[in-house]
This record gives sequence, structure tokens and C-alpha cells, in this order.
Amino acid sequence: MEQKIAIYPINIEPMEEGGYFAKCSILQGCHSEGETFAEAVSNIQDVIRAHIDCRRFVFYREAKGSHEIWRRDIDGRQTTLYNHGNKNLKRRTFKAIMKDFGIRGKEFGQLRRSK
Repeated sequence: MEQKIAIYPINIEPMEEGGYFAKCSILQGCHSEGETFAEAVSNIQDVIRAHIDCRRFVFYREAKGSHEIWRRDIDGRQTTLYNHGNKNLKRRTFKAIMKDFGIRGKEFGQLRRSK
């Protein structure tokens, strides 16, 4: 079975009151704490997984022509994707899809490089 590995950069810093603060700056709102360094690493890994799962869209149904509806079960949010084989998407179409997915340009670049 093929397994995909994604690498997300994290920063871990000691806190003045004790323990460690961990954050993944490329994923908005992804941060955690831990009493030990190892616990901070484990906690941020869990937060990153949860963050990615919350953004996960899955195929929902076919739409008119060569279009597909993709939906995120957690909140019912959906977007239309265009299945035009090897044709390039127009810039405005691509930006609209990214907006539906809630992904910013910098974050898309990081996700693309992690594949």
C-alpha cells in the first residue's frame, strides 16, 4: 500500500511559564502547547491532522456537462470543479475554486510543494 507523506514546518519555543509552544505558520490557526518538547511535537501533529481533515473535500456528485460537485461533510460547504482533461484552468476559475476551498495563495504553494 502506497503511503503519502506531507511535511509541514513547525516552530517550537519554550514558554516563560514552563512548557513549550508549537505552531505551524503555514496553516492559519495551527498551534498547540505541551509540558515537554515531545508532547508539544505530538500535540502539533494532532492539530495539523485535524486542520487538514477539516478542509478535506470529497466527490459529491456529477453536475452538468464535465463539472463535478465536491463537498466537505463537516460543514456542507461545496464547490464546482471542472473536469476538462488536460486543459488548463483560467486564472479566475482557479481563484474561485481556491476561495471555495478557503485556501490562500501562499498556503496553496506550500500544499503543492508537500506532494
